[in-house]
Amino acid sequence: MEEILERLISNDYKKRVVFILNTLERRKNVTVQYLAKSLKVTRRTITNDLKTIQDEFSDTIEILTSYKGVSMFVLNHFKLFEKKKSYYMNEDLVKVTTSILTGELKQVIDWSWELHYCEKTVIQKMRKLKKICHQYGLNLKLSPVEFLGKEIRIRKLFIDLYIKSAYLEIEDYCPYKNEMEEITKIVLALCSDVSQSITKKILALTFIRFGKDKLYIQSRLLDWFRNNPLTNQLFVEFIQLDCFKTYSKEVIFEECCFIACMIHLHECYYTEIEKHNKGFAEYFGFSETVKHLVLDLKSVLGNRIQVDNEQLYSIVNCFLFQEKIKQELEIDFSYNDEESAMLIDSINRRLYKEMNTVIKKNKAIQKNFLQKRCASSFTSDLLLFLYTNKACEVLSTVVVALKRGFLTDFALNEIIERYLHTRASIMYQEQLETIENPLDVDILVTNILPFPYQVGDKTKMFYLPEKADIDRTMDVVSDLLVTDFR
Repeated sequence: MEEILERLISNDYKKRVVFILNTLERRKNVTVQYLAKSLKVTRRTITNDLKTIQDEFSDTIEILTSYKGVSMFVLNHFKLFEKKKSYYMNEDLVKVTTSILTGELKQVIDWSWELHYCEKTVIQKMRKLKKICHQYGLNLKLSPVEFLGKEIRIRKLFIDLYIKSAYLEIEDYCPYKNEMEEITKIVLALCSDVSQSITKKILALTFIRFGKDKLYIQSRLLDWFRNNPLTNQLFVEFIQLDCFKTYSKEVIFEECCFIACMIHLHECYYTEIEKHNKGFAEYFGFSETVKHLVLDLKSVLGNRIQVDNEQLYSIVNCFLFQEKIKQELEIDFSYNDEESAMLIDSINRRLYKEMNTVIKKNKAIQKNFLQKRCASSFTSDLLLFLYTNKACEVLSTVVVALKRGFLTDFALNEIIERYLHTRASIMYQEQLETIENPLDVDILVTNILPFPYQVGDKTKMFYLPEKADIDRTMDVVSDLLVTDFR
């Protein structure tokens, strides 16, 4: 997770470089003022940084400035990735966390020698790491330097640093690479929905931290996973590995349960989750909650729903199973971070807000799932899960309603689809006359003036000139692009 990595960077210039590069990768255009305000520096500093970054990354990127702001064109994605990776890998606190991960613990005096700082400076750097630890309910011990707290929370920090981030390769530190490769094949044979890369990262973390301390996974979660095919297969394989011969069966089973939890949390499709976990809603006692949430979704989504009632129930069931795993582990493995917000924004902001409102009013969800969980994060995860499982049509719907003879009809339609990243459809006046119900769409673009047909309460309307006029038509398109219609 790049947000945590960025916080580990102590050099001010490096921190600005990484933030600017990440921001320009995520957004098409940003203003110098936005960058300056975000980094709490002057616009002159940002202007100088942009020039320096361009010189340093001249073979990798091209930074462009215009009246819209600053944008970046990537010349070589691989080189950009490698350069950013070197920024992170050479950072002092990343080296410290890696040593804690692998169990190579060192005293502050040893770190001062290795990092070429005095002890006082090293301790100052450790304070930054200590603040990050507190976010995870952990503390930082200095003699030797290591994390103190529940093992499951320590792993959560490592998950954010080494599994959610693309720049740190946790597999490089795995002491049993051959065993990891073999177990990966077994996991993928049972759970084809999870990528090989994620599977290896999860297994590498488990192999590295295996048996460091008890995970204290809730007993009812352990009992559930005793009948889970993935857990059972992992257990059979692990007790045969020489590297874990000294551990009790109880410890090995708990580690297998942890792997199964992580794998199921990374599954995207409800059919895969349901395949190995039939009856979990009844076991965990949230069947009624599923029913209430399904009713809420139907009230918000309406005719956007693309599946039957039984499928919708199963999809919500599987989503809440993943939420229950997070809850039972007492850690939240999802975030309402900037990238998630931008993804939701690109899907349908208005739909997200409406769903968030009904979820906040759902007493069963509040009681069973949102005691220690952010409602907005829960909503964004649910919307993405529905979207991934093709349960609903969530893109903003656009109708271009025209009189016959509008010469730029298909060109206009193509422009709308390309620039609004959505689906648009053309309807002509004679088609509108056959519709009995209100035209319930997000956006209606029309040259029918006045517009005599009924539309939905939330439909936003944009009027075109009655006859094709390129300049005026493009003015309407420009208005569409800057309008908060989602």
